[in-house]
Amino acid sequence: MRRILLNITLLLCTAITLQAQTTEDYLSRYNMLVSRVGYDGIGVETLLDKWESADPVDINHMLARFNFWLSKAVRDSVVTSSKPNYLGLEPLLSTKDSTGRNLYYFNEPLYDPLTFDKAISYLDKALEHDNGRLDIMLTKADALVSYEKEIPDSSTDFILKLVDLNFSRKAKWDCPSVEVTEAVFFDAIEHYCITFFNIGSPAALEAMFKVSSRVVKSRPAETRFINFIGAYYVKAKKDDKKALKYYRQSLKLEPENAVAQQNVNLIQRRMAASKKK
Repeated sequence: MRRILLNITLLLCTAITLQAQTTEDYLSRYNMLVSRVGYDGIGVETLLDKWESADPVDINHMLARFNFWLSKAVRDSVVTSSKPNYLGLEPLLSTKDSTGRNLYYFNEPLYDPLTFDKAISYLDKALEHDNGRLDIMLTKADALVSYEKEIPDSSTDFILKLVDLNFSRKAKWDCPSVEVTEAVFFDAIEHYCITFFNIGSPAALEAMFKVSSRVVKSRPAETRFINFIGAYYVKAKKDDKKALKYYRQSLKLEPENAVAQQNVNLIQRRMAASKKK
C-alpha cells in the first residue's frame, strides 16, 4: 500500500512539473511573439488555441485572450479640444490656431461593443478560477472605465464590488510580484476616483462620490477619500458649505493634509468675496 501511495505521489509531482513546463513554455513563446507582432498579430490566435488545448485551466492564456480581443475591439480616434483636459486623458500635443488660441489633441480609444464584451469574458473566466487576483480585478476595472467614459455605470458597480470584497475578505489579495497591503489597495481605488474627477461628467462625479463614500464608511480615517467627497460637493453640487465640512473633517484627522487645507482656503475666500457683493 505504501508503494502504491508513493507511486501516485510521484505521478502527481510529474504531472505538476509537466504542467508548469507547459505553461512556462507557452508563456515564453507568447511574450516573444507579441513583442514582434502585437497582441492580435499574425500567429497569436493559433498559438493561443494550442495553449488552451494543452492547458485549458491556465489563467495566463485567458489573460492573453483578453489582450487579443481587446486589441481587436479598440481603435484610436484623435479628438481636438480648446481645453487641456478631455475625459481625463493626457493631450498628445498642443498647437495654436490662426487666432492664437490653444488647441489640444487627444487620443481617445473607441471600442466595438461585441468584441469588447468578448475580451471581458476572458477576464471573467480567469476570475472564476482565481477570484483573489487583484491584478485581474484592476485590469477589468481599467477596461470598463476606458470603455464607458462619461457614463461609468458598470465600472462604478464593479469598483464598489471590489471595495466590498476587500473589506469582507479574510485572506489577502494575490498579485504577482507585489505584496498587496491595504495602502496599496487604496492607492488603486484612489486612481479611479481621480480618473472620475478628471472625466468630470455628472455620472463620473457621482461615481467618485459613491466609491469614496463606500471606502469612508468602513475606513472613516481615510482622508484622501474624504477629500474626494468634498470635491464632489464643490464640483457637482456647487455646495461650498457642505464641501467645507468634509475638508475640515479631513484636516481634523490629518492637520497637515495639503489638499484639504488648500481647498478650505479657496472656499473661504470664495465665501468672503460672495458676501461683499
